Amino acid sequence: MNEIICGLNDFIKALKRPDLWFYMAFFDMRMKYRRSYIGPWWETISSSLIIAVLGFLWSKIFAMDITLYLPYFAIGFIVWSFIVSQINEACEIFYLHQNIILNVKIPYHSLLLRLAFKNVLVLLHSLLILIPIIIYTVGLKLIFLFSLLGFAILLINLVFLSLIVAIFCLRFNDTKFAVGNLMQVVFFTTPIVWMPSLLRGRSWVLDYNPFYHWINMIRDPIISYNVPHHSFFISLGTIFFLACMSFYFLGRVERRIPFWY
Repeated sequence: MNEIICGLNDFIKALKRPDLWFYMAFFDMRMKYRRSYIGPWWETISSSLIIAVLGFLWSKIFAMDITLYLPYFAIGFIVWSFIVSQINEACEIFYLHQNIILNVKIPYHSLLLRLAFKNVLVLLHSLLILIPIIIYTVGLKLIFLFSLLGFAILLINLVFLSLIVAIFCLRFNDTKFAVGNLMQVVFFTTPIVWMPSLLRGRSWVLDYNPFYHWINMIRDPIISYNVPHHSFFISLGTIFFLACMSFYFLGRVERRIPFWY
């Protein structure tokens, strides 16, 4: 219990210091794309090409109307790109900020919040291709506000999950390779390219895939004009579980982290 309280205190301290993560996220964005004329718009160009080509291709393979399949795939792919960027970059976050950790005492959660908001800034550029697709195909209705709530829940989940990943990757170097392989498997086992209806009577297996629920609570209000209450409840449950796990692990190893380099 003491470990969870210690981890919770670190999280609270991080929230009280937005200068360590919110403002520094803009700095990270500038540093990542320094000396680039297009900058983060490269991410938008890359996503546009993938969505256009694969959206057309898979709509033909699945024999679906492209006006229905394209927004389904576009939202799923962009949200997935955000998820995988956060988790993969979390594997190296403690290595990238080694000098800060060894010389300055800061809340460890601030590093993950900093990473999360940098990825949010990248995601905002992708909205320029996503919004026209949605308006042209299914249209925007007021119920899409639940998608914003879903994204907020996803963001909180990813911060806690990223901390767990960062701790294990720092302690066990092989973990980052395992995470990369695992995320590729999760991509194909999560309804991003394909639809849950293809599972027919076996769609119950998706209940055990939190990534499906995280994407579904963002995508479903836009595509189906439906609020996926089940996915929201599952996602709130994963927040509680991941928060407890991240607080516990951080509380146990907080003082040892500087000695793992």
